[in-house]
Amino acid sequence: MERERTRSRAVGIDFYQVSTDNTLVFYRSNGKWYLHNIEADVSMEVFASFEGVPTNVSVMNKTTMSDVSFTFGGNVYLGHITVTGDELTAIWTQITHIGGSNDVICGEADYIVAEEFGRLTGHWTNGDNVLFTVSDQSRLEKVHIFGRDPNVVEKMPYPRVGDENPTVMVCNYNVT
Repeated sequence: MERERTRSRAVGIDFYQVSTDNTLVFYRSNGKWYLHNIEADVSMEVFASFEGVPTNVSVMNKTTMSDVSFTFGGNVYLGHITVTGDELTAIWTQITHIGGSNDVICGEADYIVAEEFGRLTGHWTNGDNVLFTVSDQSRLEKVHIFGRDPNVVEKMPYPRVGDENPTVMVCNYNVT
């Protein structure tokens, strides 16, 4: 997990959830997500097929840990995971296709919401529905900030006092 202002990262296991039948543990370690099968005593990386690490991961089925929602590249995804012994099979479904630029993000908190309100996610699930935000920041002025590397300057949308704010919609995706 990365905080914008401090540019800090968590090291080691910083999140875990145990299935209600105590056979699986879903956890994040050093920024990567894993599913540990207790009976087979094996951990498997969940998002190995992605170039990068999904964010805002939420377990939808806490009994079997088989269904997750998450964001990746500014879009919202659903995942169905099957574990058999030491083998993990995952099917990913992208439910939004308009995010991914610096102008439109789906299911993620924009800069102001993250910094000023401490909210790092823009999507929530109850197992049957995924509620997510779509933030259009195309009308915002781009400001320049330094990244982790002080030689790299990032451009990001930022509403200054008196400027227009992003247009935000709240959408519902019915999983069933």
